[in-house]
Amino acid sequence: MYSITQTSTIAAARRLPTPNRHVHNHGHHRTQQKSG
Repeated sequence: MYSITQTSTIAAARRLPTPNRHVHNHGHHRTQQKSG
């Protein structure tokens, strides 16, 4: 069962160019650079 809030987020993410994905990618990159 999906919550109303979750459904709204999924619909918005599908409509938008997944802005959250961009943020996640940036975070991953930062972690790799920190290792160096």
